[in-house]
Amino acid sequence: MYRAYYTVLWDAKLARAFLSVLSHTQAVLPERSWELVASPFTGYGPTRTEHLAPANLGRWLAYGYHPDDISGFIAVTREALSSPNIATGGWHTDSFSFYI
Repeated sequence: MYRAYYTVLWDAKLARAFLSVLSHTQAVLPERSWELVASPFTGYGPTRTEHLAPANLGRWLAYGYHPDDISGFIAVTREALSSPNIATGGWHTDSFSFYI
């Protein structure tokens, strides 16, 4: 019983790690990205350059964002991502061990 308890905890931790990686992976897939990054319920932000393209403003508006608000958000996000001081690339060879 003692061993089984820890096996369940390990499996739950591994499942959370897997789901975390899976959700991040889904957010960058072209066919799923809009549904995850534009929805006000997911907490994701732009993950692809197409999310910041002025031509896609209508896609953001379809999720109920006000034109002035989303235009400002896109402009500020684009500016932040073009900064030479940006920190990206949080994934590395050991990143999975962080979740476990």
